[in-house]
Amino acid sequence: MLIADNLTISHRRDLRILIKSLLFVLNPGDKLAVIGEEGNGKSSLLKVLAARDMPPDYLDVTGAVSGSDRIGYLAQFISPEDLGRSVYDYVTAGSDSDWQAINDAALRLRLAPEFLYESRRLGSLSGGERTKVQFCRLLIQKPDVMLLDEPSNDLDIPTLEWLERFISEEERPLLFVSHDETLVERTANGILHLEQLHRRQTPVWTLARTGLPAYMAERDAAFSRQSRLALADERQHEARMERYRRIEQQVEHDQASISRQDPAGGRLLKKKMHAVKSLGRRLDKTYEERTKKPDREDAVLLFADPAISHPRDKRILDLALPVLRVPDGSRILARDIDLTVRGREKVAIIGSNGCGKSTLLRRIYAELSARPDLRVAYMPQNYEDVLPAEALPVEFLAPSGHVADRQRALDMLGCMKFDRHEMMHRIEALSGGQKAKLFMLSFLLQEADTWLLDEPTRNFSPLSAPVVREVLSAFNGTIISVSHDRRYLAEVATRCYELTETGLRLIEEAGNV
Repeated sequence: MLIADNLTISHRRDLRILIKSLLFVLNPGDKLAVIGEEGNGKSSLLKVLAARDMPPDYLDVTGAVSGSDRIGYLAQFISPEDLGRSVYDYVTAGSDSDWQAINDAALRLRLAPEFLYESRRLGSLSGGERTKVQFCRLLIQKPDVMLLDEPSNDLDIPTLEWLERFISEEERPLLFVSHDETLVERTANGILHLEQLHRRQTPVWTLARTGLPAYMAERDAAFSRQSRLALADERQHEARMERYRRIEQQVEHDQASISRQDPAGGRLLKKKMHAVKSLGRRLDKTYEERTKKPDREDAVLLFADPAISHPRDKRILDLALPVLRVPDGSRILARDIDLTVRGREKVAIIGSNGCGKSTLLRRIYAELSARPDLRVAYMPQNYEDVLPAEALPVEFLAPSGHVADRQRALDMLGCMKFDRHEMMHRIEALSGGQKAKLFMLSFLLQEADTWLLDEPTRNFSPLSAPVVREVLSAFNGTIISVSHDRRYLAEVATRCYELTETGLRLIEEAGNV
């Protein structure tokens, strides 16, 4: 069991409250999914729950967390210190594990047991392999409560299907953050929705003991009902005020035109005006008690300039690669890779973790970025490879420093739901989803016509992800991507390939992956 009692979490730097007076109980069998826009405190909540006595130093925390002391926590990002450790040292840290526990964990993740005994550094693994290693460590620890922060990140599709079964069948209390809509829809039996309303100044949380589809349907229905009631109350109030103003104007006119020789009539009109003013106060009070227009956090506002485009017959890529090797050249990943891409195509590449998808995308980027006829933009799997940690968002988006460029960058950050405080945060302090937004904005500001995207939708919330998919689908340029997001493959990709040891295999029905 895990209990959050009146838990309030705020940023120490700018004093912005992320979560206020949160109350919930996590019981055995609960599979509670935490959803919300990027930067709303989802990962911060898990960090506080996982380390109740030593919360992160950038947060101020009040309230209490109680329950089981054996909490298993899968972090969204592995620390730089842990990335330098060997797989074996990382997996066995903090647990009295034996070879049987290690082997059982490896087999559950479809890993060769010897993989967990390797001396390879965690930092040399692919993103999906790192997530699998994190899961193995979690299983070996045998916790009573499980906290999972983006557990589906970078996993291949067979492992995603394993993760769905794992969460669905798990009896221990389980709380997880995920932007994978398919995963949440298929596994969660409860929703904790974190929002920031009133220009991201008012934190609001909603707890529903139901699945995501039912929660979203009820939320939309309640929003529509309240909107209709608010509109009816507004119209009724306007009609009453119109009658009130006519009466008030008539009494004022009568007072102005009455003769001084009629004091009794003047006194009567004065009493009448008092009654009119009293009616006005009652109408004001009624208006204060009216049904308010509902407030909820909307998705991001994002669109691509339709003028940024390629002719459909333009040759974007003709790749013939006899051998694909790991970056240091020590190991062959795949052979005989052939890929042809034409203008406006949206090509997606899938494959098992560690097969070389990100390496292939970097190879494609190196080739296309040298082309003078293309404006190429690249989103890596590890954002830190490109994003300057110490810079502010506006500095990254407007490196020229020109006033007009900075203002345009600030306007676009506002469309992506950055508030004025978040615009002043260093990039290293932003959430994964906010960093992904920076990449999207930089592509639009650069007017890039060729986008290379490594897991582009993995950090976008269930509210923003549909908007992002719509933008990518409507984009008139060309996209080459690596993705295991099943919604993305179905809605955006026009062609899908699987990377294998023997090359790229065309998948006829990408939506059924």
